[in-house]
Amino acid sequence: MSAWNPPVVCAASLALLMFAARGAGAQPDSAGAVNAACDGRRIGAIDVTTQPPTLVTRTRSPLGRAVLHALFQSAATREDVVRAFLVARPGDACDDALLRESARVLRTQGFLANVRVTATPDSGSTARLAVETVDEIPLVIGGGWRGGPSALTLGNANVLGYGLSIVGGWRDGDQYRDGVLLRLRKHALFGRPLILDLLAARDPLGDRFATSLARPFFTDLQRVGWHVGLEDGTAYRGFARRDAPTAALALDRRTLVAGGVARIGGRGLGAFAGPLLTYDRSRPAAEGVALTDSGVAPLDDDALRDRYPSYTAARVGAAFGVRLLNFTTARGFDALLAEQDVARGVQAAIVAARGVRAFGGDDADHALSTDVYAGAGTARSFVGLRLIGEGRRASDRARWEDVVASGRAAWYLKASASRTLVTSAELSGAWRERLPVQLALGDRNAGVRGYRGTWLAGGRRAVVRVESRRAVGGIGRYAHWGVATFADAGRTWSGDVPYGVTTVARASAGAGLLLAVPPRSRRLLRVDLAVPVTPDAPRRYRLLFTTTSAARAFWRDPDDVTRARAINLPATILGWP
Repeated sequence: MSAWNPPVVCAASLALLMFAARGAGAQPDSAGAVNAACDGRRIGAIDVTTQPPTLVTRTRSPLGRAVLHALFQSAATREDVVRAFLVARPGDACDDALLRESARVLRTQGFLANVRVTATPDSGSTARLAVETVDEIPLVIGGGWRGGPSALTLGNANVLGYGLSIVGGWRDGDQYRDGVLLRLRKHALFGRPLILDLLAARDPLGDRFATSLARPFFTDLQRVGWHVGLEDGTAYRGFARRDAPTAALALDRRTLVAGGVARIGGRGLGAFAGPLLTYDRSRPAAEGVALTDSGVAPLDDDALRDRYPSYTAARVGAAFGVRLLNFTTARGFDALLAEQDVARGVQAAIVAARGVRAFGGDDADHALSTDVYAGAGTARSFVGLRLIGEGRRASDRARWEDVVASGRAAWYLKASASRTLVTSAELSGAWRERLPVQLALGDRNAGVRGYRGTWLAGGRRAVVRVESRRAVGGIGRYAHWGVATFADAGRTWSGDVPYGVTTVARASAGAGLLLAVPPRSRRLLRVDLAVPVTPDAPRRYRLLFTTTSAARAFWRDPDDVTRARAINLPATILGWP
């Protein structure tokens, strides 16, 4: 891709950002406004009230409540967990911006469904804050059926109110061994705004272990954000082939990352800078294999033979960024009815790193990564964009390699309180990669719905989506249901990946049933029927069961793209919207 020049892209991103910063749109809503109850007062005390899910509290029968408590293993979130993520502190000056940010940061915690922060005059010259939260239903459940049980996911996202998520998974390996997984996440570790993640998995082929500890950058009111993480394991990277079993290449890989940033500047208009250290050791197999119905078999071609090199990369670098964001509250953008904080303004980060020969590093290369977000609009009409790109230049070569990019642009339009129209375009690509990668047109999370399991895949992928959602009505006091219609269209380009194909545009259409429990939950349960509609499409339909959350970021790298990245700044460091 000769047109890609990472330094030019990074410089252009920063120039655009600084130009946008000149506008008033980057300033906080009602900047400087003072809540009448605050009236220039200092915060004297903060009261925290937590409630279990409304499905539990609205159940009148004591026996029914006991059954739900036992089923969900539910207790209201502990006060110390809420206080750990509370921005406001006794002694702070009370104003509207502080109240809004305190509520918004709490809403980013996925185990809370509703948050309300208010102020009342206290005795003397102080104000008292009241923080009220309602929990999401903590039950995590999912599964699959393919002529019998084929997968099961079961867990609890807020065990006994401790902000602890424990989720286990199983899937049938057919002719291979069964896969099992255990994932733990602890919010408010040691009573601080820290998040600990642990993952251990045994896949049908390969295994994984990952752990990280982070102090995410949630708001401009905090000074620092940091992340330390380790991933290790052996994976079999799959390559779809036409009229042939899937090919796979074993990859043993270990990565470590440690970095952080500190805010430079005032609230609402800040720059960020900090160090970043990374280590990446990759050991791909020399030969590929075929994943047949009877097990692993030798590959019948040479496409993967010595295709990817082994390498060890140790890098020292720095992250630089600017954040000029304010947030507005919308309803029913990614959820059915729930409130959602959407970021307006711009945020950008650049990582510049240099390879070192310490710790086994084999090249003093140069690496660049850039991440840019922009958003504008209102609670009725909102447009957002996020682009993530990276690349490296070896010390003995003039061209850029290991180039990986992805992005999303989306327009949310509220036709009425119950109707939402979402139009989006998503792009992903990899060029001259040292890591095994292939982007499937039917990827579960980032592809065209209805094409999963087909041989259509390449080095670049583009997907356009249009979806109309309508909230229909309540199911008693406990839930709200809705319907959706959608259409997807996308294509792949072969690029330089093994077995890549350049396709014409392929499309699908479908409808879905939506459910929110309780009605204002930010989680959305979906059952979608997707049907390929292009003339040469596979003659089958797909029934899809998914759960989405309005607490998630505007855009996250698809899994098949993330696996190809080596130098990107961990998203938790800058708290991407």
